[in-house]
Amino acid sequence: MSESKVNKLTLREFINENYRLFTTMGVVGGLTTLFVRLEEGEYLVAIGFAMFFLLVLELWRAFPKYNESSRMLNAFKILVNSFMVFVGMYVFMFFIEQLYVILITIFIVLYSGVVLRFLQRSEKTRWIILVISAFFTGIIGVILIQYLLG
Repeated sequence: MSESKVNKLTLREFINENYRLFTTMGVVGGLTTLFVRLEEGEYLVAIGFAMFFLLVLELWRAFPKYNESSRMLNAFKILVNSFMVFVGMYVFMFFIEQLYVILITIFIVLYSGVVLRFLQRSEKTRWIILVISAFFTGIIGVILIQYLLG
């Protein structure tokens, strides 16, 4: 019985193992909050929120399984999830225009990753992938231009 308690990861140990991630999240979150105050900072806000979202995904991946962590760490995990739901609601309610930019930014990042993955796989179809990626990049550019002008 005491052996199962020893193997469970505590909140303090989790924070000590991931303090760099928490620090980076704090810096990115603080800069994003600063960018909100700028008049023309909506693109920086979009990039900041996208970066923060990726850091949160990395934090979620770092959490141990429920039965491998202490009660405090499980409670912390629930609070982090709740906090991120409220941050998402805040972004959606107050930054609806920037949300389009955030979604476009996330789409571009994911699309770039997929294209790079396909380019690494096959030498024979590389030109097809380049033509298709140029086509979709043009579509993304048109959407961004319409957003900026409209």
